Amino acid sequence: MGTRRTATKRSRQPARGVAALTQNRRQSAAPTRPVGSHGDSPLGNIEFLIGDGGSITIGAIASIRCAATAAADWGPLAMLQRRDGESFLELLARLDAAIGLALEDPAQYIDEVNAPSARTR
Repeated sequence: MGTRRTATKRSRQPARGVAALTQNRRQSAAPTRPVGSHGDSPLGNIEFLIGDGGSITIGAIASIRCAATAAADWGPLAMLQRRDGESFLELLARLDAAIGLALEDPAQYIDEVNAPSARTR
């Protein structure tokens, strides 16, 4: 006689366990580079991030008129609000510095957009 196979049910939770995997991946997947290595560019951290497959976005987010965000493939690095009187270039410089901090230490992630005291304009 042949062997009899029993039917098994698939989980109805297809993403089960993904959050834990993603969290561990974030801690170990940060790209490494020499601290303070900007090359010849005043926005070296932005260039490094984009060259490594990351992205930046600048524009309105919900009720915030101007925000600058940066993310790597493993998660967000910075979310900044443009300050009163701050030039566009100053915002980019702040974003570059925030990216540098987050690449060196993910605990240094800056979020001015989702913070409880986030200003709206």
